[in-house]
Amino acid sequence: MDKPYLNYNEQIEKLKSKGLIIPDEQYALTFLKKYGYYSLICGYKDAFKNKTTKNYKDGTSFEEIVLLYEFDAALRRLFLQYSIIIEKQLKVHLATAFTEYYSESQSEYLDINSYDYDTPKNRQDINTFVKVISSILNRGAYQYIEHAKANHNNVPLWVLLNAVTFGQAVKMYQLQKQSIKYSIAREYSFLNEGTLGAVLREVATCRNSCAHGERLYTFKTREACPKLILHKKLDIPLNTNGNEYCYGQRDLFSVVIAFRYLLDDSDFRAFKNRLSKLIRDYKKASKEEISNLILNKMGFPSDWERITRYRTY
Repeated sequence: MDKPYLNYNEQIEKLKSKGLIIPDEQYALTFLKKYGYYSLICGYKDAFKNKTTKNYKDGTSFEEIVLLYEFDAALRRLFLQYSIIIEKQLKVHLATAFTEYYSESQSEYLDINSYDYDTPKNRQDINTFVKVISSILNRGAYQYIEHAKANHNNVPLWVLLNAVTFGQAVKMYQLQKQSIKYSIAREYSFLNEGTLGAVLREVATCRNSCAHGERLYTFKTREACPKLILHKKLDIPLNTNGNEYCYGQRDLFSVVIAFRYLLDDSDFRAFKNRLSKLIRDYKKASKEEISNLILNKMGFPSDWERITRYRTY
């Protein structure tokens, strides 16, 4: 049975009955109205709950939950901003390599034979992808696409890609013939064709989480990011099976490592500086026990800032 509806005053009373300290009920009311009980409390209470009693840990205040919520929101904005830079760069490289290999005619990217169709496992994905981009061309939702159709009777790939999601662009890269993937991978230092596809997929997954307002500090992926030289240089330990690093392959820190490879040096340093400040400010404002728990959930080693000391090869 669904949980019964509670008005704002009942929500506050429920939180107090669970041991949450609410010295200023007007403050609590303001943020419950601003963020909603589900997003604020259900989304961020776990770090503050006693797993045995299911109540809040002694001394936990409503303000601490708001602080974590707003820290996570700031993380989303930061990671989204730099994911968009990576998305734009990928689309430029993809359009350039594909067009140079074939031509600027839209018939080329609508042709299943322009992709790695000889690989049986790709065929269904290629058929689906071509249907998706055909739909984008025909739905009449984008003025720049309609302009190209009306004035040139052709929509070049660099125009189409503006209407394609990051995930779709990554899929298009993964479905390319080897020669085109190789040409694109050359634009990224110290990543081969397969590794590039994997780290791009990692960033695209993170970008989607950010764009949909999902909780980010607990970000996890089903597929592990590839082992990279930076994992070793950062002295990240392997798990007990020795087949994966303890952190930096499935968590938010794996996205930071991906950024290190995909962003140019100036962009990455700007990202890292802003991330460092966010974390420092959160640690100053929160209890040490909580901030350490949050960083652990993020997969961040205590000395994560050393990431800019090392080359990515």
